Amino acid sequence: MQRLIAILAVLVALAAGVYWFGARGSSDPAGEQRGDAAGQVESESSAGSTNATEPSGSEAPTASTTTPRSPSPIASARAEQGTGRRSAQAGLETPFVIDESGQGIDGAQVIFLAWHARFWAHGAGATLSPTEDLLDEADVRVTVDGGYLDAAPDLARANEAWFGPLLWAARPGYRAVAVTADYQQAESLLDQPVVLERAPVGRVTVLAPDASPVAGANVEVRLPAAIVQGGFDIPIVAHARALFFYRTVTDERGTAELPAGPGPIGPLLDEVLVRASVQDQASPWLRLGLGESGTVQLESTFYVAGQVQGWGDAVEEHTIPPAVVVDHRESDGWLQLASCVPRDDGAFGPMAVPHRAGDYRVRLDGESIEPRAALFDQGTVGGLVRLSLEAVFGADLWILLRDLETNEDLRDAHVELSWVGEAGRIVRTADRDHSSDYPYFLGGALPSGVELDVVARAPSYAPARRTGLVLPADGEEAQILLLRPAASLVGRVEGLTMPPAELGLLIRGAGADEPVRVEVQLDAEGAFATDEAPAGGLDCVAILADGSRSSLASIGPGDERSVVLEFGPRVVIGGRVVDSRTGDPLDEARVTPVLNLAGRATATLPEPVVAGPGGRFELALAIPPQGRIDLRATGPGHTPLVQQVDLVTSVVEVELRLMPLADFILRFESSQGHGLAGAEFEATGPTPIARRTLESDEVVLEGVAFGSYFGHLIEAEGDRQRWFWFVVQPSVDSQAIQVDGPGSLEVLLPIQEGQPPWTWLDVVLTVGDAAAFKGLEQTIRVPLGPGQDRIVVDGLPLGSCRVDLWAEEAADSVASGKTAMTTTEPHAVLDLDSGPSPFWVRVVDSGGEPAAGVDVLGRTPRGEQHLFRGTTDADGLVVYDGPIDDQLVLDAVATDGASAFGFAVVALERQSAASRERPLTIELRDDASVSIRLSDPTGPQEGVQVTFVNVSNVRSLGGTTVTDAGGVARLDGVGAGSVSARISDPRWLPINAIVDATVDGDTVDRELKRPCVLRIQVTHGGSAAPEAVAISVRQSAFGDYNLEEYPVFGLQSTPAGFATGPDGTLEITGVPEGEVELVARWGDSRASFSVTVAPGQANAVELQLD
Repeated sequence: MQRLIAILAVLVALAAGVYWFGARGSSDPAGEQRGDAAGQVESESSAGSTNATEPSGSEAPTASTTTPRSPSPIASARAEQGTGRRSAQAGLETPFVIDESGQGIDGAQVIFLAWHARFWAHGAGATLSPTEDLLDEADVRVTVDGGYLDAAPDLARANEAWFGPLLWAARPGYRAVAVTADYQQAESLLDQPVVLERAPVGRVTVLAPDASPVAGANVEVRLPAAIVQGGFDIPIVAHARALFFYRTVTDERGTAELPAGPGPIGPLLDEVLVRASVQDQASPWLRLGLGESGTVQLESTFYVAGQVQGWGDAVEEHTIPPAVVVDHRESDGWLQLASCVPRDDGAFGPMAVPHRAGDYRVRLDGESIEPRAALFDQGTVGGLVRLSLEAVFGADLWILLRDLETNEDLRDAHVELSWVGEAGRIVRTADRDHSSDYPYFLGGALPSGVELDVVARAPSYAPARRTGLVLPADGEEAQILLLRPAASLVGRVEGLTMPPAELGLLIRGAGADEPVRVEVQLDAEGAFATDEAPAGGLDCVAILADGSRSSLASIGPGDERSVVLEFGPRVVIGGRVVDSRTGDPLDEARVTPVLNLAGRATATLPEPVVAGPGGRFELALAIPPQGRIDLRATGPGHTPLVQQVDLVTSVVEVELRLMPLADFILRFESSQGHGLAGAEFEATGPTPIARRTLESDEVVLEGVAFGSYFGHLIEAEGDRQRWFWFVVQPSVDSQAIQVDGPGSLEVLLPIQEGQPPWTWLDVVLTVGDAAAFKGLEQTIRVPLGPGQDRIVVDGLPLGSCRVDLWAEEAADSVASGKTAMTTTEPHAVLDLDSGPSPFWVRVVDSGGEPAAGVDVLGRTPRGEQHLFRGTTDADGLVVYDGPIDDQLVLDAVATDGASAFGFAVVALERQSAASRERPLTIELRDDASVSIRLSDPTGPQEGVQVTFVNVSNVRSLGGTTVTDAGGVARLDGVGAGSVSARISDPRWLPINAIVDATVDGDTVDRELKRPCVLRIQVTHGGSAAPEAVAISVRQSAFGDYNLEEYPVFGLQSTPAGFATGPDGTLEITGVPEGEVELVARWGDSRASFSVTVAPGQANAVELQLD
């Protein structure tokens, strides 16, 4: 409804603008006597008008009964259009259409039309209403005998238009001109002659499918138009272009002469749109500039018509309805072939659509109605396909863009939203919301319960991306995207026999969560350059249109910004997608290759490959010479699967087994009689769970995928919100969440002058042994009022907790503390007011001079928590205002590599550094080196990429190095202290090894673990194999925890969910070589087994449950 009100407001503003525009020439009665400039026709001129040719003497054709259907141009363009009002009475006794010298013009088409709201351009594609629908409200006249109208026009229907009547006059050799009038004042359109400005003649030649000229073909001319939101930015008259049409037929040579458009205005170029048609054949739309000639070719068509259900409820009078759009799947995505606007009753078509092989889809394109795209069969040439669509109001997404470094709002940007449904990917644009004080970008008509992909681009900034956003049903949401400054990046692509003219770079900036695709052009040598790469360190991969990908290249903050991306040989991957329990093939399943960057699985194909009969699919990909690839498979009613495939030959066969979705019950348990009926619940995870209102303390989740979920509960009373983890797994059908207890927490809030008001308090509770099951941790958010100096949070479960205090628009919590509530002491008091104050830090170089532009990073000693990041000013100073840990340490890293690691912040020194004059001082050094030797059981490994970063994995040090023949990677010119060596190579399991940089440059050894495949058969008492036995994998080298719960290790299972299928078997890929411990859980039974696995071996083991 908010969206509808906004559109109505725009339309009222536009109507007022039209009224004002028309009233300028008629509000002064004396103008009729004076004949002054206010009463003259407002016509436009252009630079091209001086080259105008003489108008053709051919007669204008009468209106054809067979016309092209449903133009689908996309608005683009620029400048000023002639639209006028007249006050001098002329009537029909004088020539009505004249040239600039006052001579009458014969053969001009004059259209008197009712300007209804439904005739504006519609949707993101600026779709025009079909000419047939315009004809229903129009009276078409032709000038004869020296510019006179051939008959008096019927103006009755034009007077009924809410936006008033209008006319268009056009003829080849002249520019088209529009004239408007006030509501129910259509007669005033005849007050004064219409003046046409000379312009070059445009021409179009129509060819048959066999390329022969077509005489007598119907030719339709329309104008690109702007959607209604453009009324804020360009003159109202630009929208009148949506009502223009001109019709003619081709001569014996297959050629037709065309009028010129009214000239550029706003974003609209000096162009016309041309299409031709004959019986069951039509051409695509062609754009022609001023005086240009072009050729269109006919192709066979079929017709689409239908009904939009719920049209009356979704589209009210005077609002802009959505368009119906037909797309065709091309090799590089979806191509729009036809579109039209439904009529008042929701009926649409028939519209002519080119008949081609392949997939078609139909969708709605509007500002408030969801697209609801659906696939359909095109039928036969000349046949009619009837479709039914549903009009459903979509959700809104408000997006605020900010500079990552300055936190300033960005206004000049482009925001694109997309999602993938059963009918492929849908792309929309978020427009600037001019009605808000904030520079929000508003994306409307979005689906709820579907994962959205948001990409923002702004001049001088690297693109930013956010994936996995799920909007609540019938609601709205706001998001903030942070953009970092851009820098140039050059590179070269190798390994391709015939490099394409362009390809995509998947780039992830250091510290960014999401990689973003940037398109680049390749020269003949495969070289490229872009200015859209993020400044600082980055990872980069080249992506081809067919999903092929190159090797990964990484650069550090101080490295030369040049990369080499290598493609390997092409491999054919074929296989089947089946149900893991029944083995039945899953037709219409979808498969796509994915790339894992920093734990994020990103598809390298814009749309998945759809499995055919028998669940068969095939991919032909050029990949790096690394021997494996990840495939993601999805299917209706099944849990998505990501499976690693070993590419040992050039042709590989694989079976992807998807587990059926499950039903799961989430119970909220209260020991204090706290009911949750009326609360709102939503969750993100493998199956997005849209927001719903609870009717009891229990949530039944039907048809959800296995995996981890992050739940969000908004209580109906008390304004509390809580977040928590829960896991849907094959062996468990429910989980309990303890929502309260006898504990209470009193928090004393700090009071400081000049601080922004506190907004909320996060209480992060750890109930029981959170290390055993992450679902036992939950966060409760409590809002704070202005001036509040303390708060008591009661009804909390017993256990340890951390409290984080947040201020408005703060990037990090401004204060933090820890405490616990126990059985003996259920009430805890935490004094944040007496907590540590911010302190000053000065960074100097080895000569004692201030060092500007140095990153200062706060962390815990082992890097488990990143606490702060700041940059020194021109005096080498920065204020540390992040959380204070009892063992806080600081890292400082300069752009040239000079650094200091592990500077321990002693409490007494911190307190004395409360002023700018007495800061803590950190000295940068560059006399140390860090060196690591990497080996696996076959010996030292050459060519392994190693990225050295600070221990909290926030700041890269000098980019990526590669191990030499002895397996050693070395980084010189850093300060002494502990750093982290990060290894991410598909041939081995990832490693984050903490090593010391020393002045002597001592080399430390680390062992690489190769991933293996482990096949498990579970039996029970020698009888039939049990189903849904949960299997966990542990290895002492990585610590005593379940590897499969951490995506960084890349473990995957078939069936998905790390639980055995109906035959009691389970296959796990990515298991580290060596001795591992398997933990099997089945109901109340639990057993541990030790096995040894090796790469390239069968690694089959049988587990016997008692």
